[in-house]
Amino acid sequence: MENPAHKKFRPLLSAFMDGELGPRERRLVERHLASCKESAQELEALQALSEGIRTAMEEAAEEEDWSTFASEVLAQLPPEKLPFFQRLKIQLVESFTYQRGWVLAGACALLLVCLSTYIWMRPAEPVGYGSPHLSIQTVTAKAGASLKTIITQTESGDAVVWLVEETAPEGEGVSPELLEEGPPLGLEGRQEKGGAL
Repeated sequence: MENPAHKKFRPLLSAFMDGELGPRERRLVERHLASCKESAQELEALQALSEGIRTAMEEAAEEEDWSTFASEVLAQLPPEKLPFFQRLKIQLVESFTYQRGWVLAGACALLLVCLSTYIWMRPAEPVGYGSPHLSIQTVTAKAGASLKTIITQTESGDAVVWLVEETAPEGEGVSPELLEEGPPLGLEGRQEKGGAL
């Protein structure tokens, strides 16, 4: 009749020999081996078998010529092309690892080109009535000037105020020498939308 303790620990002997058991299980097997001669003999047999197999494999390996083994195996493998994003990732990692200076110089050059393009391509600020920096000023007429005020509204709803000489032919405005420029009204930088200024 087989010892029940030996039957319980027998499956653990190979793992014990290979060092695959945890600390708790290892202590239990060591205690069992100290008290069970049958398990201790089976462990010795397993160790001898393992040593014999290892020696035979080493002798067989020494007889073979392994100098071209790696190149022969690699020659039989089909070349694998990595997906695009994986190749891109590898290239970026290698670039940042081995060519950091060139990558940073390229990034700075690209930033400079983008900034220059933005500055060159942005629309110019309108001059005159469309300018967002329009300042409204008061004007007073000099003595002897006969002026008429005309207020028009643009399609966007902005108001345009014109001063014209009543005696001037159509299409001509006020002579600059008849007007005196007054101080700004403090609306600099504002542009009223949808109504009169």
